[in-house]
This record gives sequence, structure tokens and C-alpha cells, in this order.
Amino acid sequence: MNRLVEQILSGSAWGLSITSVLLDWDLQGFMVYVQALAGLGGVVYFFGIKIPHDYFQNKAKRRQTKLQNKVLQNELDDYNEDEANHKNITNDED
Repeated sequence: MNRLVEQILSGSAWGLSITSVLLDWDLQGFMVYVQALAGLGGVVYFFGIKIPHDYFQNKAKRRQTKLQNKVLQNELDDYNEDEANHKNITNDED
């Protein structure tokens, strides 16, 4: 929940600062610099932290899914092999 609130607040502050800079709102002095720094900080965060983090999280998730699929495939192969062996044993007895 805290993370959601943090993302909403940072996104809103970043969006407001970029909008005011792009629309050339008449904000005086220090606030313009604060907004410009907040906007640049948001861009750096988005491209330098958020996108790479999401990329590596997705990569790890894909790797984990691939390993789980391999384990399930091995279990399925073992099951099919056991079934084939069982059929061979029952056919040999007849």
C-alpha cells in the first residue's frame, strides 16, 4: 500500500512539474528550478531505475517459469515411462 501511495505521489509531482514547465506557467524564481529538478529526477527514475527493474524482474520470472516447465515436463516424461514399463510388464505376463 505504501508503495502504491509513493508511486501515485511521485507520478503526480513529476507530471505536474513537467506540465507546468511545458505550458510555461508563470511561476517565479525558485519554484521553476525545483520543478525542473523534480521533472529531471522523474525522468532519471523512470528510465534509470523503474524500466531496468521491471525488465530484470520479468527476465527472472521468465527464467523461473522455464524451470518450472522443465520440472513438469520431466515429471510427465517419468510418468509416461512408468506407464509404458507397466504396460510392458503386464503384456509380458500374458
